[in-house]
Amino acid sequence: MGLDDFKKDVIRVMTKEEFESAINEDIKFVERIKHFFKHDDATRVMEHVKSVLEASVDYYYPNHPEVEFEKDFNIQYDVNNILNKYGHTEMGMYKIQLYIENILGSIQNKKPVDVGEVSDGYHTFNELYRYRMLYNAAFFNLLARSGQVEVCKSRRHSDGEKCFGSDDWFIVMAILPTGQVSNHYESKYWDLFDVPERETAFEYDGHTPNEAADRLEKYLKLPRRGMTFEQALEQLKLGRKIKRIDWGKKYICMFIVESDVNILMVDTGQKVASNWNPTEHDIMSNDWEIAG
Repeated sequence: MGLDDFKKDVIRVMTKEEFESAINEDIKFVERIKHFFKHDDATRVMEHVKSVLEASVDYYYPNHPEVEFEKDFNIQYDVNNILNKYGHTEMGMYKIQLYIENILGSIQNKKPVDVGEVSDGYHTFNELYRYRMLYNAAFFNLLARSGQVEVCKSRRHSDGEKCFGSDDWFIVMAILPTGQVSNHYESKYWDLFDVPERETAFEYDGHTPNEAADRLEKYLKLPRRGMTFEQALEQLKLGRKIKRIDWGKKYICMFIVESDVNILMVDTGQKVASNWNPTEHDIMSNDWEIAG
């Protein structure tokens, strides 16, 4: 069925019972799509859509057994189209939110509705997204200054295409030990991210928002202080610098030349490096940490 045929099929005069039946199908779909995304923002938006849909029956049929109503949207059809085109990505969520704004405006007597002002009773979406952006900027700025993690911002994806096909957006990315994470933001926030700028962003590894969140959580759970020697060696294998808490400006690092594994102790105060072998006390200690 083509889109024109589809629209002709759904635009018709409905009785209250027919309209209520159609709305119930949409509500069931909202329930399925809400659990499918497993995303707090999406869940709140979908809950709001569900409540508006439930209220729409009484809104359109307050005292009349029958009215003429043009059902010019279909949630299942339109959301599936968006997902087929953009997938379950940040851009897909953005397109769905724009679509939901249109739905709410249609249902609520054609009055435009700003989803950003929808609240969970404590914060609006606009407030939550602003918090997320600011926390993201603070975190990425610290990562960039530490020099331990690759971080970048760019107005173009790795394929050279502009973010969302516009100059209005940019992407920030970090390559954590637990995997790549990224977010898109409006260009007005560009200067808040004090990280290296690239002509094109790092190559995207296909992570979803949920996968990025999992990687961030795993990163935050990485041991930082009070590690055993065995735990410290695991961090060393990942390419991180490690040290004992009382070593001051000294740390050890590992590098491989051909098939030879070398462990060096670097003294940044004296600016010297030498081969390092652990003592028995080093092996038995649990005061290892990742060097800053």
